Amino acid sequence: MGRSVDRTSSLVYQWDYNCQRIHDKIHCQVWHIQKELFDMECDHPPDLKHLLFFYKKWHYNNELHTRTKEEISARKRVLESLLKKGYGVSTALAEDLAEIQRHELSNCYKRLQDVFTRELPGVKTHIYLPRDQQANCNSAYIIRELCKKLGEDYESNLPEVKAPLPRIPIDLFLSIERETPPYAHMAIMNRMFLELTEESATIMEGTIGEINTDSPEHLKYIASRNLRELFTYLYDSIGRDIVIDIDSIRTIHHSLTRDLDLSHTWKAGEFRTEDFADRSGLTFEFGNFERGIGELDHFLSQADWQAGNLQKFTSTLAKLYYMLLSIHPFLDSNGRTSKCLINHLIMRRGLPPLLFDVHEEVLCLPRYGGTVMMMQQYFMKRIAASIERYLFEREKIVHHNNLEKYFFRVDFDAGFYFRHLNGLFPLIEVDFKIYVLDEGHEHYQSYLNQCRIVVPDERLISGMDIYYGFTRRGSREWELGGTLQIASLWNRGTDSHGVPYWNATAFIELGPHLAPYFNLELSLACPSRSLIFNNKSLNYVFAMDRPHLIRIIGEWLVKKIVDDPFFCAPSLETLCRLRERLEHSSSRIAHLHECPESGEVEYRAAMQGMHPQPAAEFREVFVPLVLHFLETHNFLEREDLQDPDNGQLLLYCVHHLVPYTVKIFGYP
Repeated sequence: MGRSVDRTSSLVYQWDYNCQRIHDKIHCQVWHIQKELFDMECDHPPDLKHLLFFYKKWHYNNELHTRTKEEISARKRVLESLLKKGYGVSTALAEDLAEIQRHELSNCYKRLQDVFTRELPGVKTHIYLPRDQQANCNSAYIIRELCKKLGEDYESNLPEVKAPLPRIPIDLFLSIERETPPYAHMAIMNRMFLELTEESATIMEGTIGEINTDSPEHLKYIASRNLRELFTYLYDSIGRDIVIDIDSIRTIHHSLTRDLDLSHTWKAGEFRTEDFADRSGLTFEFGNFERGIGELDHFLSQADWQAGNLQKFTSTLAKLYYMLLSIHPFLDSNGRTSKCLINHLIMRRGLPPLLFDVHEEVLCLPRYGGTVMMMQQYFMKRIAASIERYLFEREKIVHHNNLEKYFFRVDFDAGFYFRHLNGLFPLIEVDFKIYVLDEGHEHYQSYLNQCRIVVPDERLISGMDIYYGFTRRGSREWELGGTLQIASLWNRGTDSHGVPYWNATAFIELGPHLAPYFNLELSLACPSRSLIFNNKSLNYVFAMDRPHLIRIIGEWLVKKIVDDPFFCAPSLETLCRLRERLEHSSSRIAHLHECPESGEVEYRAAMQGMHPQPAAEFREVFVPLVLHFLETHNFLEREDLQDPDNGQLLLYCVHHLVPYTVKIFGYP
């Protein structure tokens, strides 16, 4: 975020961990060339086949030398350009790259020339070699002619230095997406979008900036709410013709940071008016910041987000992301704002949200000399990874026979993801990751601080216990608690830090008895190692969907009503019989909860979460309202509702009768 010069990780003027990564990557390439050159200098190919292998090795290392030189030059140009604009960059990195280029790469180039020419007399005994091909050190020509002599395929013998970009299975994704019900599709998209939370210190750790004036619980709640509501806003706008401009960026930032902003330093949705202490962003010197915003505005006005092929789209996307990170327009949350904008554009294109890899992305950032081309290649990889992840998330849903269910109320808390599923048996799905990490690992403590589930041995995973309980409004006391079994475990390989992890899923069945409760709370324990994971004593909390609980009770009530064999006869006798059934059913609901102190049977105003309401008063008010609804909506005259077996009757009651009573009672 770059607001303090006291934290070494944000000091872009100084040599840091990522500078070292770039140095190690480039130095490793140079070291590889030097090692191969030493081997070739000692090698004397005895025959035609060995000669072909010799020049294939030379060709590869010459290409590696060229690409390494190009990367160094590109990074140096970016760093020098940003430095002129007052941007805080590591001058030590620029100097280090120049040193590698000036000495080590230069030495490699001379040795490559010598090795190439040394074996030319042997080459000329087998093939014709024009002078210009010798002068240009054209190893590709030599390989092609030697392959002809040996009868081998030229293309398969020509070494490639650059790793090919992953194949993006767009056609497969589109065909699978068409076969996915809309609710399941949106649930997957929502789940993937919300993975941005795992890079947020506010959500994972309950902290913001250097000074926390609010409790971790409050910060987690506000930040989670903001991101959840932002997804709904962005997803709902996908089908609309909207303009992506500077105001769009401000809107996203405001949505993400409202009620989290610090009025004395920064405000949600407003551009910064001062430089960062470490100058990690365009400065206000010589109008650099205003000019950068103007260039961004012009770029957005010219961009066509729907035209062109995928490669052109990712090129435009990468340039936008690169510009935003270069400018750093806000005092806080620049990364999350930029990622949310990118995912909005990705979803509008019909693709799943990107799962960003911060460890890989940082090497493409402008402050480390990254280029737009590097960013585009990174985006292509992430699109392929995101499609693979979409297919995996869908596979999980199919595995649990939930593809045809109605998904809603997707939420999260510190790496735990929750979803309501409505089917024959309403459920809450709990999905989370379990990391396998030894206590001595460099990331162990940071993963614990982020409230992730971390165990030292994967064999402990199957023995973990998930404890849960339900809480009422304003209370942290668990009721109706118990333990959950993990329904499925999936080995997901390693994350961006190389840490192995598993994906775990569990389910909780809902029912009318949960009406008085507002939250589901979870914690995990590994008894054999005395490990407890409880989100820094806050527990992992899911605020249950109150209207959904109302519908559950409504479905239960309606099922009791339609059991009556006389229900379909449109007569006065039917209405009388219906009144009796309603009274009986409401009494059953009222008896769900009993007050042990007074012995008085009462119904706890199920969905209100306020003061309990005596059963007699509930029947007195509720039954006439239901009868009034049935009479005024000509319920008994609907021929298509007369057969209870076709499901239309229940569907009608749930979608019309229950919301009607909810509106009358004024439930939330």
